[in-house]
Amino acid sequence: SMSVISGLSLGNVRLQEVSMGRFGHGSDEEGVQVADVPLPLGALVVAVSSKGDVEVANEDTLLHPGDTAIVAADNDVFDEVREAFRAL
Repeated sequence: SMSVISGLSLGNVRLQEVSMGRFGHGSDEEGVQVADVPLPLGALVVAVSSKGDVEVANEDTLLHPGDTAIVAADNDVFDEVREAFRAL
């Protein structure tokens, strides 16, 4: 589950905050590694905000319900980005 909470668009690139809901697959407690989010080419998680702390994301960064993922993506793939997060 996810919801878009704010965004910024510059040219062909969109920077979007995505609020993480409960996961349909896997464990909410263990979280999901950023590397396991099936993002399309032209999209990446650049940072994660968790409990008031923000860190630059890498492939090992964990996402948990309540976290906010900051995603940079080409405008033409953002529907696929939403689907990737909804599939978690």
